[in-house]
Amino acid sequence: MPALKNKMTKRSRTDGVSAAEGRSRTLRAGSMVAAALAAIALPVAGAHAAVTTDPTLVQIGVAALQQANASIDGAGVTVAQVEAAAGYYNPPGDPYAYLSEFEPNPTNLNLSASNFTYLDYSPTPTTFSSGQYSGHAQTVASLFYGNTGSGVAPGVSSVYVYEADYYYYNTVANEYAPVGSTSGGVPTDASPAVVNQSFIWEGADANVISEYNYGYDNYAATYNTLFVSAAGDGTTTNTTPAGYVNPPATAPNGISVGALGLPNVTGADITAPGGATSYTAPLVSGVATDLVQAAREDIGGAGTAAAASNIMTIKALLLNGATKPAGWSNTSSTASGSPLDPVYGAGVVNAYNSYENLAGGQHGASTTTTQAAGSNVQFQLDKNAIENSLIGWNLATITSSSTQEAIDHYDFSLPQIGNNSYDVTATLDWNVHAGQTSFNNLNLYLLNSSGQMVGQSVSSTDNLQILALSNLAPGTYDLAVEKLGGTFVSASETYAIAWSIQDPAGTTPEPASIGLLAIGLLIMTSKRGLLLRRP
Repeated sequence: MPALKNKMTKRSRTDGVSAAEGRSRTLRAGSMVAAALAAIALPVAGAHAAVTTDPTLVQIGVAALQQANASIDGAGVTVAQVEAAAGYYNPPGDPYAYLSEFEPNPTNLNLSASNFTYLDYSPTPTTFSSGQYSGHAQTVASLFYGNTGSGVAPGVSSVYVYEADYYYYNTVANEYAPVGSTSGGVPTDASPAVVNQSFIWEGADANVISEYNYGYDNYAATYNTLFVSAAGDGTTTNTTPAGYVNPPATAPNGISVGALGLPNVTGADITAPGGATSYTAPLVSGVATDLVQAAREDIGGAGTAAAASNIMTIKALLLNGATKPAGWSNTSSTASGSPLDPVYGAGVVNAYNSYENLAGGQHGASTTTTQAAGSNVQFQLDKNAIENSLIGWNLATITSSSTQEAIDHYDFSLPQIGNNSYDVTATLDWNVHAGQTSFNNLNLYLLNSSGQMVGQSVSSTDNLQILALSNLAPGTYDLAVEKLGGTFVSASETYAIAWSIQDPAGTTPEPASIGLLAIGLLIMTSKRGLLLRRP
Protein backbone atom coordinates (compact mmCIF):
# COMPACT_ATOMS: atom_id res chain seq x y z
CA MET A 1 0.00 0.00 0.00
CA PRO A 2 1.48 3.37 -0.96
CA ALA A 3 2.17 5.92 1.73
CA LEU A 4 -0.59 8.44 2.18
CA LYS A 5 -0.08 11.86 0.71
CA ASN A 6 0.31 14.82 2.97
CA LYS A 7 -3.03 16.61 2.90
CA MET A 8 -4.02 20.12 4.00
CA THR A 9 -7.48 21.64 4.16
CA LYS A 10 -8.52 25.24 3.99
CA ARG A 11 -9.48 26.70 7.33
CA SER A 12 -12.37 29.08 7.75
CA ARG A 13 -12.44 31.49 10.62
CA THR A 14 -15.09 31.00 13.24
CA ASP A 15 -15.07 33.09 16.34
CA GLY A 16 -15.51 31.17 19.56
CA VAL A 17 -14.64 31.26 23.23
CA SER A 18 -13.47 28.29 25.25
CA ALA A 19 -14.78 28.45 28.79
CA ALA A 20 -11.91 26.27 29.90
CA GLU A 21 -9.20 28.41 28.40
CA GLY A 22 -11.00 31.77 28.28
CA ARG A 23 -9.75 33.27 25.05
CA SER A 24 -10.69 33.65 21.36
CA ARG A 25 -9.35 31.44 18.65
CA THR A 26 -9.85 30.60 14.98
CA LEU A 27 -11.32 27.14 14.47
CA ARG A 28 -10.69 24.77 11.58
CA ALA A 29 -13.46 24.37 9.01
CA GLY A 30 -15.97 21.66 9.80
CA SER A 31 -18.02 20.61 12.77
CA MET A 32 -16.23 21.11 16.07
CA VAL A 33 -17.94 20.21 19.28
CA ALA A 34 -16.56 20.84 22.76
CA ALA A 35 -17.77 18.81 25.71
CA ALA A 36 -16.33 17.44 28.92
CA LEU A 37 -14.80 14.05 28.73
CA ALA A 38 -13.82 14.47 30.38
CA ALA A 39 -0.64 -1.37 47.84
CA ILE A 40 1.85 -3.20 49.42
CA ALA A 41 4.68 -1.56 51.38
CA LEU A 42 8.00 -3.20 50.54
CA PRO A 43 11.01 -1.76 52.39
CA VAL A 44 13.89 -1.44 49.95
CA ALA A 45 17.38 -0.39 50.90
CA GLY A 46 18.32 2.96 49.46
CA ALA A 47 14.77 3.92 48.46
CA HIS A 48 14.38 7.37 49.99
CA ALA A 49 11.90 9.01 47.63
CA ALA A 50 8.38 9.48 48.96
CA VAL A 51 5.89 6.89 47.77
CA THR A 52 2.90 8.39 46.03
CA THR A 53 -0.44 8.51 47.80
CA ASP A 54 -2.35 9.53 44.68
CA PRO A 55 -5.35 7.14 44.68
CA THR A 56 -5.13 6.38 40.95
CA LEU A 57 -1.40 5.69 41.08
CA VAL A 58 -1.93 3.44 44.09
CA GLN A 59 -4.67 1.59 42.23
CA ILE A 60 -2.53 0.89 39.17
CA GLY A 61 0.48 -0.32 41.16
CA VAL A 62 2.75 2.71 40.78
CA ALA A 63 3.03 3.16 44.56
CA ALA A 64 4.06 -0.49 44.96
CA LEU A 65 6.60 -0.10 42.17
CA GLN A 66 8.07 2.99 43.83
CA GLN A 67 8.34 1.03 47.06
CA ALA A 68 10.15 -1.79 45.28
CA ASN A 69 12.46 0.38 43.16
CA ALA A 70 12.25 4.14 43.66
CA SER A 71 14.54 4.83 40.69
CA ILE A 72 12.01 3.62 38.11
CA ASP A 73 10.20 6.73 36.86
CA GLY A 74 10.87 6.76 33.11
CA ALA A 75 14.36 8.22 33.56
CA GLY A 76 16.35 8.47 30.35
CA VAL A 77 13.42 7.55 28.09
CA THR A 78 12.24 9.80 25.26
CA VAL A 79 8.48 9.83 24.67
CA ALA A 80 5.99 11.50 22.35
CA GLN A 81 2.54 12.93 22.90
CA VAL A 82 0.24 13.24 19.88
CA GLU A 83 -2.66 15.67 20.29
CA ALA A 84 -5.68 16.67 18.25
CA ALA A 85 -5.61 20.45 18.05
CA ALA A 86 -8.17 22.30 20.15
CA GLY A 87 -8.42 24.86 17.36
CA TYR A 88 -6.40 27.27 15.28
CA TYR A 89 -5.55 30.96 15.55
CA ASN A 90 -3.79 33.65 13.54
CA PRO A 91 -0.56 34.88 15.11
CA PRO A 92 -0.29 38.67 15.24
CA GLY A 93 1.16 40.19 12.10
CA ASP A 94 0.77 37.08 9.98
CA PRO A 95 -2.88 36.61 8.92
CA TYR A 96 -2.03 33.69 6.64
CA ALA A 97 -0.29 31.53 9.24
CA TYR A 98 -2.64 29.42 11.33
CA LEU A 99 -1.13 27.85 14.43
CA SER A 100 -2.69 24.81 16.10
CA GLU A 101 -3.47 24.73 19.79
CA PHE A 102 -2.04 21.43 20.98
CA GLU A 103 0.71 22.19 23.53
CA PRO A 104 1.04 21.41 27.24
CA ASN A 105 2.89 23.98 29.35
CA PRO A 106 6.12 22.53 30.83
CA THR A 107 6.02 25.01 33.71
CA ASN A 108 2.67 23.65 34.87
CA LEU A 109 4.16 20.16 34.71
CA ASN A 110 7.15 21.17 36.84
CA LEU A 111 9.47 20.19 33.99
CA SER A 112 12.18 22.03 32.09
CA ALA A 113 11.03 23.64 28.84
CA SER A 114 14.34 22.59 27.28
CA ASN A 115 13.15 18.98 27.30
CA PHE A 116 10.20 19.73 25.00
CA THR A 117 9.91 20.01 21.22
CA TYR A 118 6.61 20.92 19.52
CA LEU A 119 5.86 19.92 15.94
CA ASP A 120 2.94 20.78 13.66
CA TYR A 121 2.28 22.36 10.28
CA SER A 122 4.17 25.48 9.23
CA PRO A 123 5.43 27.46 10.99
CA THR A 124 6.91 24.78 13.23
CA PRO A 125 7.37 25.85 16.84
CA THR A 126 10.14 24.36 18.94
CA THR A 127 9.30 25.95 22.29
CA PHE A 128 6.11 26.48 24.26
CA SER A 129 3.80 29.20 23.03
CA SER A 130 0.96 30.37 25.28
CA GLY A 131 -1.11 30.93 22.15
CA GLN A 132 -0.92 27.23 21.34
CA TYR A 133 -1.79 25.98 24.82
CA SER A 134 -4.28 23.11 25.11
CA GLY A 135 -6.00 22.19 28.37
CA HIS A 136 -6.60 18.67 27.07
CA ALA A 137 -2.91 18.22 26.27
CA GLN A 138 -2.05 19.56 29.73
CA THR A 139 -4.21 16.96 31.48
CA VAL A 140 -2.85 14.12 29.32
CA ALA A 141 0.73 15.24 29.98
CA SER A 142 0.16 15.52 33.75
CA LEU A 143 -0.97 11.89 33.89
CA PHE A 144 1.67 10.57 31.50
CA TYR A 145 4.88 12.27 32.67
CA GLY A 146 3.95 15.29 34.78
CA ASN A 147 6.15 15.96 37.80
CA THR A 148 3.37 17.26 40.04
CA GLY A 149 2.38 14.05 41.81
CA SER A 150 -0.03 12.57 39.26
CA GLY A 151 2.39 11.49 36.53
CA VAL A 152 3.37 7.84 36.10
CA ALA A 153 6.74 8.56 34.41
CA PRO A 154 7.94 12.00 35.62
CA GLY A 155 11.61 11.21 34.94
CA VAL A 156 11.41 11.14 31.12
CA SER A 157 14.37 12.78 29.41
CA SER A 158 12.66 14.37 26.39
CA VAL A 159 9.13 14.92 25.12
CA TYR A 160 8.10 15.46 21.50
CA VAL A 161 4.58 16.90 21.24
CA TYR A 162 2.92 16.55 17.83
CA GLU A 163 -0.32 17.79 16.30
CA ALA A 164 -2.15 14.62 15.30
CA ASP A 165 -2.72 15.20 11.59
CA TYR A 166 0.83 16.43 11.13
CA TYR A 167 2.27 13.40 12.93
CA TYR A 168 0.33 10.83 10.94
CA TYR A 169 0.59 12.29 7.46
CA ASN A 170 4.15 13.61 7.73
CA THR A 171 5.77 10.98 9.93
CA VAL A 172 3.88 7.69 10.15
CA ALA A 173 2.35 7.46 6.68
CA ASN A 174 5.52 8.71 5.02
CA GLU A 175 7.60 6.28 7.09
CA TYR A 176 9.97 8.99 8.28
CA ALA A 177 12.52 7.82 10.80
CA PRO A 178 11.76 8.89 14.38
CA VAL A 179 13.31 12.04 15.74
CA GLY A 180 16.78 11.16 17.02
CA SER A 181 17.36 8.22 14.70
CA THR A 182 20.59 7.67 12.83
CA SER A 183 20.73 8.39 9.12
CA GLY A 184 20.12 4.71 8.51
CA GLY A 185 16.79 4.89 10.27
CA VAL A 186 17.79 2.72 13.22
CA PRO A 187 16.19 4.06 16.40
CA THR A 188 18.42 5.32 19.19
CA ASP A 189 17.69 6.14 22.80
CA ALA A 190 16.91 9.66 21.61
CA SER A 191 13.92 8.38 19.62
CA PRO A 192 10.46 8.24 21.24
CA ALA A 193 10.04 4.76 22.66
CA VAL A 194 6.40 5.26 23.67
CA VAL A 195 3.89 7.43 21.81
CA ASN A 196 0.67 8.40 23.60
CA GLN A 197 -2.30 9.13 21.32
CA SER A 198 -5.30 10.49 23.21
CA PHE A 199 -7.40 11.17 20.12
CA ILE A 200 -9.47 9.19 17.63
CA TRP A 201 -10.60 9.44 14.03
CA GLU A 202 -14.35 9.03 13.69
CA GLY A 203 -16.36 8.09 10.65
CA ALA A 204 -13.80 5.63 9.31
CA ASP A 205 -15.00 2.75 7.15
CA ALA A 206 -13.22 -0.59 6.90
CA ASN A 207 -10.93 0.54 4.08
CA VAL A 208 -9.83 3.69 5.89
CA ILE A 209 -9.28 1.80 9.14
CA SER A 210 -7.14 -0.68 7.23
CA GLU A 211 -5.13 2.19 5.79
CA TYR A 212 -4.48 3.71 9.20
CA ASN A 213 -3.63 0.30 10.67
CA TYR A 214 -1.14 -0.35 7.89
CA GLY A 215 0.62 2.94 8.55
CA TYR A 216 0.92 2.50 12.30
CA ASP A 217 1.75 -1.23 12.21
CA ASN A 218 4.39 -0.73 9.56
CA TYR A 219 5.96 2.10 11.54
CA ALA A 220 5.83 0.22 14.84
CA ALA A 221 7.46 -2.89 13.37
CA THR A 222 10.11 -0.87 11.54
CA TYR A 223 11.16 1.46 14.33
CA ASN A 224 10.21 -0.46 17.52
CA THR A 225 7.81 2.33 18.48
CA LEU A 226 5.04 1.46 20.94
CA PHE A 227 1.79 3.30 20.16
CA VAL A 228 -0.59 3.54 23.12
CA SER A 229 -3.93 4.89 21.91
CA ALA A 230 -7.27 5.84 23.45
CA ALA A 231 -10.09 3.56 22.27
CA GLY A 232 -12.80 6.25 22.37
CA ASP A 233 -15.78 6.74 24.66
CA GLY A 234 -17.85 3.92 23.16
CA THR A 235 -20.99 5.98 22.63
CA THR A 236 -20.39 8.15 19.55
CA THR A 237 -18.55 5.68 17.36
CA ASN A 238 -19.30 5.96 13.64
CA THR A 239 -16.98 3.33 12.22
CA THR A 240 -18.17 1.00 9.47
CA PRO A 241 -18.59 -1.80 10.35
CA ALA A 242 -19.70 -0.60 13.77
CA GLY A 243 -17.08 -0.99 16.46
CA TYR A 244 -16.21 0.50 19.79
CA VAL A 245 -12.51 0.90 19.17
CA ASN A 246 -11.60 3.75 16.84
CA PRO A 247 -8.45 4.33 14.81
CA PRO A 248 -5.61 4.72 15.56
CA ALA A 249 -6.33 2.36 18.49
CA THR A 250 -7.33 -0.33 15.97
CA ALA A 251 -3.71 -0.95 14.89
CA PRO A 252 -2.80 -4.51 16.01
CA ASN A 253 0.84 -3.72 16.85
CA GLY A 254 -0.16 -1.01 19.32
CA ILE A 255 -2.10 -1.03 22.57
CA SER A 256 -5.68 0.24 22.75
CA VAL A 257 -6.84 1.58 26.11
CA GLY A 258 -10.34 1.56 27.56
CA ALA A 259 -11.67 3.14 30.75
CA LEU A 260 -13.15 1.52 33.84
CA GLY A 261 -15.60 4.40 34.05
CA LEU A 262 -16.93 3.78 30.54
CA PRO A 263 -18.59 0.35 30.32
CA ASN A 264 -19.63 1.06 26.71
CA VAL A 265 -16.00 0.88 25.58
CA THR A 266 -15.57 -2.73 24.50
CA GLY A 267 -12.73 -4.42 22.68
CA ALA A 268 -9.76 -2.49 24.11
CA ASP A 269 -6.52 -4.33 24.94
CA ILE A 270 -6.27 -3.01 28.50
CA THR A 271 -8.09 -0.62 30.82
CA ALA A 272 -7.23 1.94 33.48
CA PRO A 273 -9.30 3.89 36.01
CA GLY A 274 -10.89 7.08 34.73
CA GLY A 275 -13.91 8.54 33.03
CA ALA A 276 -12.41 9.12 29.59
CA THR A 277 -9.99 7.10 27.49
CA SER A 278 -8.11 10.32 26.73
CA TYR A 279 -7.01 10.20 30.35
CA THR A 280 -6.59 6.45 30.82
CA ALA A 281 -4.27 6.05 27.82
CA PRO A 282 -1.51 8.24 29.37
CA LEU A 283 -1.56 6.09 32.51
CA VAL A 284 -0.78 3.03 30.39
CA SER A 285 1.80 5.03 28.41
CA GLY A 286 3.48 5.99 31.67
CA VAL A 287 3.66 2.39 32.87
CA ALA A 288 5.07 1.35 29.48
CA THR A 289 7.71 4.08 29.78
CA ASP A 290 8.70 2.88 33.26
CA LEU A 291 9.06 -0.64 31.88
CA VAL A 292 11.25 0.59 29.03
CA GLN A 293 13.58 2.24 31.55
CA ALA A 294 13.69 -0.91 33.66
CA ALA A 295 14.32 -3.04 30.56
CA ARG A 296 17.20 -0.84 29.41
CA GLU A 297 18.74 -1.14 32.87
CA ASP A 298 18.81 -4.95 32.60
CA ILE A 299 16.19 -5.46 35.31
CA GLY A 300 15.12 -8.43 33.22
CA GLY A 301 18.57 -10.00 33.53
CA ALA A 302 22.10 -9.24 32.43
CA GLY A 303 22.34 -8.57 28.72
CA THR A 304 18.56 -8.56 28.16
CA ALA A 305 18.07 -4.82 27.50
CA ALA A 306 17.42 -5.14 23.78
CA ALA A 307 15.03 -8.08 24.07
CA ALA A 308 13.23 -6.65 27.10
CA SER A 309 12.67 -3.23 25.52
CA ASN A 310 11.25 -4.70 22.30
CA ILE A 311 7.68 -3.43 21.92
CA MET A 312 6.36 -7.00 21.81
CA THR A 313 7.95 -7.74 25.19
CA ILE A 314 6.67 -4.51 26.73
CA LYS A 315 3.17 -5.27 25.44
CA ALA A 316 3.27 -8.83 26.79
CA LEU A 317 4.45 -7.59 30.20
CA LEU A 318 1.79 -4.87 30.34
CA LEU A 319 -1.07 -7.18 29.43
CA ASN A 320 0.11 -10.10 31.54
CA GLY A 321 0.55 -7.88 34.60
CA ALA A 322 -2.96 -6.44 34.32
CA THR A 323 -5.22 -7.36 37.22
CA LYS A 324 -8.31 -9.35 36.35
CA PRO A 325 -11.45 -7.81 37.91
CA ALA A 326 -14.26 -10.03 39.19
CA GLY A 327 -16.15 -11.40 36.22
CA TRP A 328 -13.20 -11.18 33.82
CA SER A 329 -13.40 -13.81 31.08
CA ASN A 330 -12.45 -14.40 27.47
CA THR A 331 -13.50 -16.69 24.65
CA SER A 332 -10.10 -17.50 23.18
CA SER A 333 -10.55 -21.27 23.38
CA THR A 334 -12.13 -21.14 19.93
CA ALA A 335 -10.65 -19.78 16.72
CA SER A 336 -13.45 -17.24 16.34
CA GLY A 337 -13.19 -16.08 19.95
CA SER A 338 -11.21 -13.29 21.56
CA PRO A 339 -8.32 -13.47 24.04
CA LEU A 340 -9.65 -10.28 25.68
CA ASP A 341 -12.54 -9.61 28.02
CA PRO A 342 -15.02 -7.40 26.12
CA VAL A 343 -15.06 -4.74 28.86
CA TYR A 344 -11.69 -5.01 30.62
CA GLY A 345 -9.44 -6.24 27.84
CA ALA A 346 -6.50 -8.01 29.47
CA GLY A 347 -7.50 -6.34 32.74
CA VAL A 348 -6.55 -3.19 34.65
CA VAL A 349 -2.98 -1.97 34.13
CA ASN A 350 -0.69 -2.63 37.10
CA ALA A 351 2.83 -1.21 37.06
CA TYR A 352 4.14 -3.36 39.90
CA ASN A 353 2.88 -6.66 38.49
CA SER A 354 4.42 -5.92 35.09
CA TYR A 355 7.71 -4.84 36.67
CA GLU A 356 7.78 -8.03 38.76
CA ASN A 357 7.12 -10.03 35.59
CA LEU A 358 10.09 -8.32 33.89
CA ALA A 359 12.31 -8.87 36.92
CA GLY A 360 11.48 -12.58 36.84
CA GLY A 361 13.99 -12.72 34.01
CA GLN A 362 14.24 -13.99 30.48
CA HIS A 363 13.98 -17.76 30.14
CA GLY A 364 14.24 -19.66 26.87
CA ALA A 365 11.97 -22.50 25.87
CA SER A 366 12.71 -25.84 27.52
CA THR A 367 12.54 -27.63 24.19
CA THR A 368 11.23 -27.20 20.63
CA THR A 369 9.40 -29.86 18.63
CA THR A 370 7.79 -30.15 15.21
CA GLN A 371 4.75 -32.10 14.06
CA ALA A 372 2.64 -32.54 10.95
CA ALA A 373 0.44 -29.59 10.13
CA GLY A 374 -3.03 -30.01 11.60
CA SER A 375 -1.92 -32.32 14.45
CA ASN A 376 -2.87 -31.88 18.09
CA VAL A 377 -0.17 -30.42 20.31
CA GLN A 378 1.44 -33.11 22.45
CA PHE A 379 2.78 -32.76 25.99
CA GLN A 380 6.57 -32.59 26.05
CA LEU A 381 8.83 -32.62 29.08
CA ASP A 382 12.54 -32.16 29.30
CA LYS A 383 13.34 -32.91 32.94
CA ASN A 384 16.73 -31.27 32.50
CA ALA A 385 15.16 -28.03 31.26
CA ILE A 386 12.44 -27.19 33.78
CA GLU A 387 11.96 -23.42 33.87
CA ASN A 388 13.68 -22.09 36.98
CA SER A 389 11.25 -19.25 37.52
CA LEU A 390 7.49 -19.33 37.87
CA ILE A 391 7.40 -15.74 36.69
CA GLY A 392 9.27 -14.49 33.66
CA TRP A 393 9.28 -13.75 29.96
CA ASN A 394 11.00 -14.51 26.68
CA LEU A 395 11.50 -12.99 23.23
CA ALA A 396 12.10 -15.79 20.75
CA THR A 397 11.82 -16.81 17.11
CA ILE A 398 9.95 -19.89 15.97
CA THR A 399 9.94 -21.42 12.47
CA SER A 400 7.41 -23.70 10.78
CA SER A 401 7.01 -24.93 7.22
CA SER A 402 4.26 -25.65 4.73
CA THR A 403 3.94 -29.18 6.13
CA GLN A 404 5.26 -28.89 9.69
CA GLU A 405 4.11 -26.95 12.73
CA ALA A 406 6.63 -25.82 15.34
CA ILE A 407 6.07 -25.78 19.09
CA ASP A 408 8.18 -24.11 21.77
CA HIS A 409 7.62 -25.83 25.14
CA TYR A 410 8.07 -24.07 28.48
CA ASP A 411 8.05 -26.74 31.21
CA PHE A 412 7.10 -25.95 34.81
CA SER A 413 7.08 -27.96 38.01
CA LEU A 414 4.60 -26.65 40.57
CA PRO A 415 5.39 -28.09 44.02
CA GLN A 416 2.77 -29.35 46.43
CA ILE A 417 2.85 -27.57 49.76
CA GLY A 418 -0.11 -28.56 51.87
CA ASN A 419 -3.31 -28.15 49.89
CA ASN A 420 -2.06 -25.32 47.75
CA SER A 421 -3.13 -24.54 44.19
CA TYR A 422 -1.92 -22.11 41.55
CA ASP A 423 -3.20 -19.28 39.41
CA VAL A 424 -1.63 -18.98 35.96
CA THR A 425 -1.59 -16.06 33.55
CA ALA A 426 0.32 -16.16 30.29
CA THR A 427 0.31 -13.67 27.43
CA LEU A 428 1.69 -14.22 23.94
CA ASP A 429 1.94 -11.50 21.28
CA TRP A 430 3.66 -10.91 17.96
CA ASN A 431 3.70 -8.17 15.34
CA VAL A 432 2.13 -7.65 11.98
CA HIS A 433 5.32 -7.47 9.90
CA ALA A 434 6.44 -4.25 8.27
CA GLY A 435 4.81 -3.95 4.85
CA GLN A 436 2.13 -6.57 5.64
CA THR A 437 -1.57 -6.32 6.43
CA SER A 438 -2.04 -9.82 7.87
CA PHE A 439 -0.15 -11.80 10.48
CA ASN A 440 1.04 -15.32 11.20
CA ASN A 441 -1.13 -17.58 13.33
CA LEU A 442 0.28 -18.57 16.73
CA ASN A 443 -1.54 -20.41 19.51
CA LEU A 444 -0.96 -20.87 23.23
CA TYR A 445 -1.71 -24.02 25.23
CA LEU A 446 -1.25 -25.38 28.74
CA LEU A 447 -1.06 -29.17 29.10
CA ASN A 448 -0.57 -31.35 32.17
CA SER A 449 1.70 -34.37 32.50
CA SER A 450 -1.15 -36.66 31.43
CA GLY A 451 -1.27 -34.83 28.12
CA GLN A 452 -4.64 -33.25 28.91
CA MET A 453 -5.36 -29.77 27.64
CA VAL A 454 -5.81 -27.57 30.72
CA GLY A 455 -6.35 -24.38 28.75
CA GLN A 456 -5.89 -22.96 25.28
CA SER A 457 -5.97 -19.61 23.50
CA VAL A 458 -6.37 -20.18 19.77
CA SER A 459 -8.07 -17.04 18.47
CA SER A 460 -7.34 -16.60 14.78
CA THR A 461 -8.47 -12.95 14.71
CA ASP A 462 -5.75 -11.47 16.94
CA ASN A 463 -1.96 -11.26 17.06
CA LEU A 464 -2.38 -11.96 20.75
CA GLN A 465 -3.25 -14.94 22.96
CA ILE A 466 -4.03 -14.92 26.70
CA LEU A 467 -4.45 -17.72 29.25
CA ALA A 468 -5.86 -16.98 32.70
CA LEU A 469 -6.47 -20.09 34.81
CA SER A 470 -7.24 -20.54 38.50
CA ASN A 471 -6.95 -23.38 41.04
CA LEU A 472 -4.36 -25.33 39.11
CA ALA A 473 -3.25 -28.44 41.01
CA PRO A 474 0.45 -28.97 41.79
CA GLY A 475 2.29 -30.96 39.16
CA THR A 476 4.26 -30.67 35.95
CA TYR A 477 2.93 -28.54 33.12
CA ASP A 478 3.86 -27.65 29.56
CA LEU A 479 3.13 -24.09 28.37
CA ALA A 480 3.29 -24.47 24.59
CA VAL A 481 3.62 -21.84 21.87
CA GLU A 482 2.55 -23.21 18.50
CA LYS A 483 3.25 -21.69 15.08
CA LEU A 484 0.94 -23.23 12.53
CA GLY A 485 2.23 -24.70 9.33
CA GLY A 486 0.61 -24.46 5.91
CA THR A 487 -0.10 -20.98 4.56
CA PHE A 488 1.55 -18.16 6.46
CA VAL A 489 3.03 -14.68 6.11
CA SER A 490 6.55 -15.91 6.85
CA ALA A 491 8.20 -19.16 7.89
CA SER A 492 9.81 -17.53 10.94
CA GLU A 493 8.04 -15.45 13.57
CA THR A 494 9.42 -13.54 16.52
CA TYR A 495 7.11 -13.50 19.53
CA ALA A 496 7.10 -12.34 23.12
CA ILE A 497 5.65 -14.36 25.97
CA ALA A 498 5.18 -13.44 29.62
CA TRP A 499 3.95 -15.74 32.36
CA SER A 500 3.16 -15.52 36.04
CA ILE A 501 2.32 -18.57 38.16
CA GLN A 502 1.22 -17.61 41.66
CA ASP A 503 0.22 -19.53 44.74
CA PRO A 504 -2.65 -17.42 46.18
CA ALA A 505 -2.05 -18.93 49.62
CA GLY A 506 1.51 -17.59 49.56
CA THR A 507 3.11 -20.93 50.40
CA THR A 508 5.44 -20.99 47.40
CA PRO A 509 8.74 -19.12 47.87
CA GLU A 510 9.42 -16.29 45.44
CA PRO A 511 11.97 -17.15 42.74
CA ALA A 512 15.48 -16.11 43.70
CA SER A 513 15.78 -14.13 40.48
CA ILE A 514 13.31 -11.51 41.70
CA GLY A 515 14.75 -11.03 45.16
CA LEU A 516 13.12 -7.99 46.68
CA LEU A 517 9.89 -8.42 44.82
CA ALA A 518 7.84 -9.99 47.60
CA ILE A 519 4.81 -9.28 46.82
CA GLY A 520 -12.90 16.60 26.94
CA LEU A 521 -14.50 15.41 23.93
CA LEU A 522 -13.24 17.67 21.09
CA ILE A 523 -14.17 16.99 17.46
CA MET A 524 -12.58 18.41 14.36
CA THR A 525 -12.40 17.75 10.64
CA SER A 526 -9.31 15.78 9.72
CA LYS A 527 -7.30 15.88 6.52
CA ARG A 528 -9.29 12.91 5.19
CA GLY A 529 -12.68 14.47 5.93
CA LEU A 530 -13.01 12.21 8.98
CA LEU A 531 -13.61 13.49 12.44
CA LEU A 532 -10.49 13.75 14.52
CA ARG A 533 -11.28 14.11 18.18
CA ARG A 534 -10.13 13.57 21.68
CA PRO A 535 -11.92 10.70 23.39
